[in-house]
Amino acid sequence: MIKDALRKLLSAQFKVEINKIRIDYPQTKFGDYSTNLAFTLAKQQKKSPTQVAQAMVDKLGQAQMLAKVEAKAGFINFYLSGQCLASVIGQILKEKRNFGHSDFGADMKVLVEFISANPTGPLTLGNGRGGFFGDVLANVLKSQGYHVSREYYVNDTGTQIENLGKSILAIKLGKKLDEDLYQGEYVKQLAKKITGENAVQVGQAAAAIILEEYLQPSIDKMGVSFDHYFSEKSLQQQGAIEHTLGILDKAGLIYHHDGATWLKTTKLGESKDDVLIKSDGQYTYFVCDIAYHLNKMQRGFNILIDILGADHAGHKPRIEKVLKILSSEIFWQGQIEILVNQLVRLVKNGQEEKMSKRSGTFVTLDQLIDKVGLDVTRFFFLSYALSTHLDFDLNLAQERSAKNPVFYVQYAHARLCSILKKAQQQGLIKNLVLSEIEFSQAEELALAKKLVQYPEILADTAFDWQVQRLPFYCKQVADLFHSFYEQCHVLPSDKNPIEKKVINSRLALVLACKQVLENCLYLMGISAPDKM
Repeated sequence: MIKDALRKLLSAQFKVEINKIRIDYPQTKFGDYSTNLAFTLAKQQKKSPTQVAQAMVDKLGQAQMLAKVEAKAGFINFYLSGQCLASVIGQILKEKRNFGHSDFGADMKVLVEFISANPTGPLTLGNGRGGFFGDVLANVLKSQGYHVSREYYVNDTGTQIENLGKSILAIKLGKKLDEDLYQGEYVKQLAKKITGENAVQVGQAAAAIILEEYLQPSIDKMGVSFDHYFSEKSLQQQGAIEHTLGILDKAGLIYHHDGATWLKTTKLGESKDDVLIKSDGQYTYFVCDIAYHLNKMQRGFNILIDILGADHAGHKPRIEKVLKILSSEIFWQGQIEILVNQLVRLVKNGQEEKMSKRSGTFVTLDQLIDKVGLDVTRFFFLSYALSTHLDFDLNLAQERSAKNPVFYVQYAHARLCSILKKAQQQGLIKNLVLSEIEFSQAEELALAKKLVQYPEILADTAFDWQVQRLPFYCKQVADLFHSFYEQCHVLPSDKNPIEKKVINSRLALVLACKQVLENCLYLMGISAPDKM
């Protein structure tokens, strides 16, 4: 990666720790990369950043990968050399699908838990948002060498299962459903399949059917796969909850009151204490979740990532504080990150379509995928930071034009394939000479420089988990390719003869662009069509 090479160069020259050197992408007029390191050193040297930056440029001299280095207002701007660009384009063509991959995380085991929807009904749009995010984050981490496991936590016991059972029993008896019970056509269908009179047992039977006949097919339709489905019920069966309670008790966080077992969450900074075991002996969701995370820690993972729905926003700070205590008690030194995805609104003709899972008036994820396609659904969900609310524009999603970002990016790939097919027919690709790649036109240089950034896009995403960076990057590449296509002829014709050296360089650039787009779309789980 160019960023790494620049950090190493600056670190060696100015004796600064590599991880303290920041490299950014400036505006095009200020070069290809820039650093604010002079501002940091200026404080130490008691000089102005402008003076320090100029002195640094003078000392750096000329590196082979750089065409120019300049100091501007205290910043140091780097311009890549043509030789560097040609070298990376050649690297893309040699490494193909592996371009951008690294072994940075080779010593780290990561568990990504996502979707984990209650087995009480079909997957919703919110489940889809967290599901696609978790899937792509796992793909990116794997591309950077991390050992990644994907897990679905099945909430197959507790209040929601009992309420599902009550919903089915009420339907069978022809009773009106209370507001806190589940409704919808799928509940009526379950009532026809399940016998029994005990709400918990009926609920568990229904949950098993929902997981097998509703959730799993939806997960398959999403293009997602899991390494492990973890049953909440198994925590109780294996004594994991009692084990967890013992550790919390040892830490002085447990007390008993009114027949219930409580956790002193006020001692951890919360406004009130939380019940772990109800007075009727039932475990709460909170204690089961604590026990589940303890189980994760004890399985040898270095990083635990939870991707939760918007309804868990209040749960996040409580569980984080408890897990900090737990990890200290068992001497686990890993990292826990709980990410909460914000709400999804389905918008059509400028109006929100109201949804409620319990009332049965909601659009399922399956229905959305059937309506607009998996590629569009994935791209739209992935295009926004998980922490922001998302309005899914149905009208835009159904557009078959450049207005639709998915269509726009896929059309770029199809156009690239068309050029290469014609080049193949003309016998031009077999004569490609990587050592003679050279770019001179602005559109060639802009596209090549963007392709060079791809390994950094993956590395940055593996570091900060901002997955929306990938679709944004694809759109940038598509933009630059379309500009290149309009301004730079790749294939010769009788009316437009082109020098062999130019054909060679542009064909290499087209091949590299196709490969990078394909690689990025692959990580997002989106197809890269050859024609449209």
